[in-house]
Amino acid sequence: MESGSAFGLSHSVRHIQTHMSHVFLTGSRAYKFRKSVDLGFCSFLTLAQRQDDVARELRLNRRLAPQVYLGICTFDGRQFGPLITNIPSSWPETELALVMVELDPQTNAKFLLEAGTLQGDHLAHAAKQLAEFHRQNRLNSRDSRTKNWEMAHYQPALDNPIALKDYLKDRRGDADELTNRIQAFQMDHPNWFTNRLQHGRAVDGHGDLHLEHLWFPQPAHPIWIDCLEFRDDFRLMDTVYDIGFLAMDLVYRGRPDFADHFLQCYSLASLDYDSFKGLRLAMSYRAAVRAKVAAMACADPEIERHQREAALESAHRHLDLALHVLRPVQTAPIIATCGAVGTGKSTLAKAIAKELGGIRIASDVLRKRLAGVEPHHHLASQFYDWESTVNVYKRMKDYASSVAQAGRIAILDATYASEKLRAFLPPEAILVWLEADRDELQKRLTYRATDTSTESDAGPELLEQSLAYFEPPTQWPNTIRIDTGHSDWLEQAIDALRQHIT
Repeated sequence: MESGSAFGLSHSVRHIQTHMSHVFLTGSRAYKFRKSVDLGFCSFLTLAQRQDDVARELRLNRRLAPQVYLGICTFDGRQFGPLITNIPSSWPETELALVMVELDPQTNAKFLLEAGTLQGDHLAHAAKQLAEFHRQNRLNSRDSRTKNWEMAHYQPALDNPIALKDYLKDRRGDADELTNRIQAFQMDHPNWFTNRLQHGRAVDGHGDLHLEHLWFPQPAHPIWIDCLEFRDDFRLMDTVYDIGFLAMDLVYRGRPDFADHFLQCYSLASLDYDSFKGLRLAMSYRAAVRAKVAAMACADPEIERHQREAALESAHRHLDLALHVLRPVQTAPIIATCGAVGTGKSTLAKAIAKELGGIRIASDVLRKRLAGVEPHHHLASQFYDWESTVNVYKRMKDYASSVAQAGRIAILDATYASEKLRAFLPPEAILVWLEADRDELQKRLTYRATDTSTESDAGPELLEQSLAYFEPPTQWPNTIRIDTGHSDWLEQAIDALRQHIT
């Protein structure tokens, strides 16, 4: 088939194999066939099994990428039938090929990452789209498919080390340790998945969300392809198992900062900061899945030798990561900014996230998210009344607690300008009190008024009111005070925090 004649082409086509599929790339379209294999967790030995899977793959992937999944063609061994766009009630006795648009490889997220052109905005758009996809595909707790929901998440995780012991015989001790860590996590988080099921966090998700399945034909319009269609129980899951996959892949490829940014954006879009509590398990599970898949590829004689060697390295590295992310963690610090308008609170919060790691929770952004507008849109004054403010600050406290309990630094970006507002801070929070002279603040706020990218609605007209309202946090027990009027104030603040938390 590589000659291209079966596709009606005069040029050759590219042939790629995985442990489950043959894929032929023509330059404009991709044709995907299932192999006749039984891998234990899925079987395509019969024609009916392969046909059912191709139809299921088309239907499920059209949820996220209808423009990519064109349809299905029959194939009699010599030539293809016409494109079928709607799934019929029955198929002829012939193989089926899933037909897709062949995407530009230079728009793949993995390619962009390796080229150094993947940006935070890419991941922000992907996170927002994924949160909406999850919202549209929630599972009701009365759905029969959610029976034994707790073990539906732990059993697959526990199955991975068993398989890895067969494929990576020299890592059996590590596989046993992974089992121990999964069981310890389960003991420490009783009924966690079941509780989240009751709060709408169960979905018919994607199931295979790594960078090679994320594409950006346009930076603001991501496309997710190749969801896990062959086993419903691998796709019906808590949302954390979806987001944990992409986060794991970003960490695996050396960008934990991008992982944090993606998680921060998803949490804001979904208002699901509780997911951080289960993120270690989700990332470990997904790393172990990738280790298992890579280990299986090592043993496949049909795959080229250089691919098998790369797969072996991937298997070992993913197993290392699965163990690392599920190591025991302690509650991380909660850091809160404090100061009048224009003192540099958001600048500091973003710098902390970049330099020290952690999840930024910003009052300006959260307030707008709750009001249903984008971060850079202006909010009317009624959204800044006391009732709305209390709601925002209460949520921030709860969200920070979830993040910190998961072992990640929580960064609360808000004014905390009065004792009443600081009452919504966890008592153990480190408060960074920022200040600058009036002229400097006036200059900053005047510039902000012309900056269309700012998240804050506070302009120079609010300076005097903010200064008059501000109550210095002299009674807060754990305070770092920084004058932001100096050019090196940001470095001073980061250094002070680094010393404080280590």
